Amino acid sequence: MLRCAVRQERVELPDDVVRSPAALCTAAHVVQYLSQVDPEAASRVKARYKCFDRYGADTMAYAYAVGMAGAPSCANAALATLKDIGRKVNAYSAKLDGEKGEELAFAAHCNAAVVKGAEAYYANMFFGEELTWNLRDHHFLDTVKSLRSHLTRRVPGPKLILWAHNSHLGDASATDMGQRRGEINIGQLMRQEFGAKAVFNIGFTTHTGTVSAADDWDTPVQLKAVRKSMPGSYEHLFHRHAAGMRAACLPASGDALLQSTAGALAGMPEFVLDLRGGSPDLRAALEGPLLERAIGVIYRPVTERQSHYFSASLSRQFDAVVHLDTTSALHPLEKTGAWERDWRAREDAPETYPFAV
Repeated sequence: MLRCAVRQERVELPDDVVRSPAALCTAAHVVQYLSQVDPEAASRVKARYKCFDRYGADTMAYAYAVGMAGAPSCANAALATLKDIGRKVNAYSAKLDGEKGEELAFAAHCNAAVVKGAEAYYANMFFGEELTWNLRDHHFLDTVKSLRSHLTRRVPGPKLILWAHNSHLGDASATDMGQRRGEINIGQLMRQEFGAKAVFNIGFTTHTGTVSAADDWDTPVQLKAVRKSMPGSYEHLFHRHAAGMRAACLPASGDALLQSTAGALAGMPEFVLDLRGGSPDLRAALEGPLLERAIGVIYRPVTERQSHYFSASLSRQFDAVVHLDTTSALHPLEKTGAWERDWRAREDAPETYPFAV
């Protein structure tokens, strides 16, 4: 049986249901949902998604076959399913009473969109990193628009909070990834879609500390030490001038959420900078360009300059920046033995952690 966690519910499906590089649980959820509300459509979708079966769960096998060997893609199958569910999503919502019916229909439509987006991502993997990056962030925007439209049915003008790495949230047009490489990101797309005044981009920077990251894709998470920031970077500037930067924090009339954050950090080598409504001199000083560090799923400290630094204009990239001079790693939900050992060594935690007080 293929077992998936869907909205905190367990969904079990026969072994032959689907083995999709687009995400096992995502495609399986689409079939499972349709089997409840539209069995005929479920049969059609199950047959379409079998296009992925020959590749098993190996996403790279699909990428090589379609991108390099000219194998037929599964794009039409994924797109047809998304369109079919989109046309009937309101009818499907009515098959179950109230909010639950709406939520399950919306979740199925989102999952079908993920299958389509993932297929496009892997099919184009060998046509340039910029292309796949842009495909992914356009998918992020489509998801935000879909979610906003869904929420608007219950709450007028809903506000959304997006949590992602700086490289996705900071406006790419203010960085060399956008200016030199032609990459866009969700931060830039949100400003373009909804207007700069309706979007508030918040960035995070750090000088040193620890992170939970991997050496490469599909490798175990590790607890890694963050190298001290490089001279010539915003992070190094903030580290050296923490006291002066705190003085440039949000004014009393600033955003309430950021004010509370700034208050919590008072007296520490951390601070919040208001780059939208704060001092014009501060914005000019952080116009740059200077180097900026981006650490995501992967962290390669040995090649940090080449792998993680890029040039940016911070005051155009973000509306506010939170600087934590020394950061501490997030604790993974599923910790590896190596992560546990490294954490105990750094924190001097008891060997019986986390079961002893």
